[in-house]
Parts: sequence; structure tokens; C-alpha cells
Amino acid sequence: MNHHKWIIFLSFCLVVFSMNSLFSQSSVLGLRFNGQNVRSANATVMLPGKGGRNPQINIGDRLVSGTRLIIPSNTIVILRSPAGIQECSSTKGKTMEYTVSMTSKGENHTVRGAGAQVKSSVNKSVGYNYRVNNGRGTTSAARGTEFTFTDMSEGQNEQAFITTQEGTINIIDKVPIQIYGKNSATNKRGEPLTKAVSRLQSAGEEQYTSNDYPLKYADYAQAISQIGAEINSIEDPEERADNLLCLGDLYMDFEQPENAIDPFYQAMLIFEDYYGYDDLDTIEAQLSWAEALGYTGRKSEAIELLNNANQLLLELADWNIEDLEYIESLEYIDDEDNEAYDVICEELSEIYGLLGWVYEIAGDQATSDLYYLEMENECN
Repeated sequence: MNHHKWIIFLSFCLVVFSMNSLFSQSSVLGLRFNGQNVRSANATVMLPGKGGRNPQINIGDRLVSGTRLIIPSNTIVILRSPAGIQECSSTKGKTMEYTVSMTSKGENHTVRGAGAQVKSSVNKSVGYNYRVNNGRGTTSAARGTEFTFTDMSEGQNEQAFITTQEGTINIIDKVPIQIYGKNSATNKRGEPLTKAVSRLQSAGEEQYTSNDYPLKYADYAQAISQIGAEINSIEDPEERADNLLCLGDLYMDFEQPENAIDPFYQAMLIFEDYYGYDDLDTIEAQLSWAEALGYTGRKSEAIELLNNANQLLLELADWNIEDLEYIESLEYIDDEDNEAYDVICEELSEIYGLLGWVYEIAGDQATSDLYYLEMENECN
């Protein structure tokens, strides 16, 4: 390679590196405490994995993909991501959790805790690859718009409020399904079977409130037929993945595991593209796929998937435990404000539930029961 070509090649590599660095980071644009602009504020910055923790956030700080923020009451954090601006605060005067993650398919902003809110202003050129969710079943996918997403979930009750100030967003909401008139159909683990439904919300329309009104089907055959027919026409990939999981669960309950394999696999690929390989939705889809493979005699493939998931879940559990211990050591969080702590406990409980399922599929019931017990304890 001659000198001129080498310079061009090097320049290209630097451009790619810069774009990737920009793509993977948000930056702190502004901070407010008790209504006043400040340069620094008490807010816990938790980098992904063992990347470190900091009890303070500053204007200009950069947040890599996977960073978790614990934002105290009376504090507003304003961030700039490649696709837009986020204003994070609590409407109930409690601590809240905010997480930003990015993949090649776009940005994901998660807010959790009763009253946790993020106001988004999304760049006009961005497609439906900017998402805000509460990690519990409600997602807003947006492009070129301004909207507000508020998590109102408390305990086991999931709820979100969504309003659009400019443009149009796509709201995806998981709702339970009824079969044979049952209150709620359940999957193999006894969890409610849910199907994603979507609707568009435009500026000026009334606030959307997520709900658990069930969709009703006469029997499994009708549910499988109707949901299977809808999937290919669904534009939003996350909605399609949710319904692929639902279809796979229906096939499993209907004792047709061979038909569940492909829906579970396709759902896993979508979640991995949009949320990453270590997202709990991705891992859940992977375990569903492994279980279906095991039921059809493909044991070696199932075991490989289970081993990979087990290692990843154990790492996620360790990181969440370390985050909880760090929050307990903070002095600036009110002793009576357990919101952020409880939110991480819920996530840890979900991880333990998935670990219990790993060992259940593998046939180790004793270890499975231990993890299911940890799931029920929720940090107690």
C-alpha cells in the first residue's frame, strides 16, 4: 500500500472509530437541583459491568452504552444522545433509575420507578429506532418528535403515561390474553401469556395510559391462527418479536414444540439486534428457544444455549448485587426513599427467575428451586 493510499485508509478508520464512539455515548448537557442550574449534582453513575461507580454527575460527562443512573429527588439530568435530547426527572419526588443502551439498530432509554419520567426531543432524521420504555411491558418508538414517557408502575402493577408534544410515536403495550374464558392464559412457567398491541399517538391527542385489558380467543387454535397471520404484517420489530414469543408460547402450551422453535429463534434475533445480547428479553427468548429444542430431542444445542445464558445471568446478578450495595452506602438518598433500590431488586428478582428456569430446563430441580426462592425474596 503506497503512502497516499495508507493516509486515506487511516483517515477512513479514524472516521469510523469516531462515528462508533459517538454512536455509543450520551453526554450530560445540563443539571438542575432544587430548580437551580448547577455544574455538578448528586446522582449515582453506574457504568456497565465492573466499569465503576461514581456518586456525582457533572456537565460534560459521557455515558457509555449500558450506563445506569440513579437520580435523586429534586434533581433533573439533561442528556444529549446521537439521536436526540432527554430530560430525566421524577414527578413524585423520589429517586429514579434511568439506563441508556445503544446497538447498531438504535437507542434505548429505560426509566423505572413510580413517577420516573423522561422527556425526549428526537432528531427529525431518526427513524423508529429511538425507544423509551419502563422495562415492564410498555415502549414508545419515535422518530422526529417530542414526547414524554412516565413510568407509574408500583409493586407488581405495571403502568405508564405517554403524551406527545410534536410529531407521532408508536406505542407498544403488552396485554394478557384469555383462552376458554380464563382470566389469563399462562406459559410453561405459570407466567401470564401476553401479546403486544400498538397504536399511534400524535401531538395534541390525550394522554395514553397503558392497561391490562385482555385479548380474548375462543381456543388455542384460534389464537395461534390469528396471531400467526398478523406477525408478517407488523412493521415495528419489537412488536413483532413480542408476538413471536407469544406464538411460540402458544405452540408450547398446545404441545407442538416443533412449531415453537422458529418463532422463539426469530424473536431472539430481533431482541439481540435492538437491545443487545445481554438484555433480559433477549435471554428469555434464548431460553424459550432452548426449551423448545430440548422438547424435540435436540439436547446438545439446548445445553449449549443454557450454558451461555447461565454464565451471562450470573454476571448480571453479580453486577446488580454490587449496585445495590453501592446504593446502600450513599448518604444523600433519604432513608425512607427506597424507590431506586426496589427497582434494582425487581431486576435482580427477574434474573433469579431466569436462572431458575435455566436449571429447570436442564433438569436440575434442586438448584432451580433455590433460584426461584431467591426470585420470590426480592432482596429480603
